Amino acid sequence: MHTVLHDARKQCPAFRELIDVRDRAYTIERTAELLASGCKNGLDFQMAKQAEEQAISSHRMAIASHRLNQLAAFFLPLATLSGLCGVNMETGFEDLPGPAPFLTLTAIALLIGTVIALLLGRGDGASSGK
Repeated sequence: MHTVLHDARKQCPAFRELIDVRDRAYTIERTAELLASGCKNGLDFQMAKQAEEQAISSHRMAIASHRLNQLAAFFLPLATLSGLCGVNMETGFEDLPGPAPFLTLTAIALLIGTVIALLLGRGDGASSGK
């Protein structure tokens, strides 16, 4: 609109009102450009902010998942051994007195679980916060 009014002003220099209308058209055009630029900058800022929040959330979920995997690796041997020894089969542990078989199996299972958890912890930097 500004360009058309500017060309009309060149064609009809006697109409002074065209100058005012042309100037208003320029002001409207400039305001629209500034508004569009501001909206684009605001949208870019919101997208960057959401991407950063999502990255932080993903990192926290990765750390939580790693901790859960370490817990599973630690307790899996204990659950497996207690499940196998809890079956009504002759294993030779039934005749031993007192809590010795239970404590022995628990110690072995916790040792295996600790070794597995340490191996998993060494291979991944998520537990150290890197």
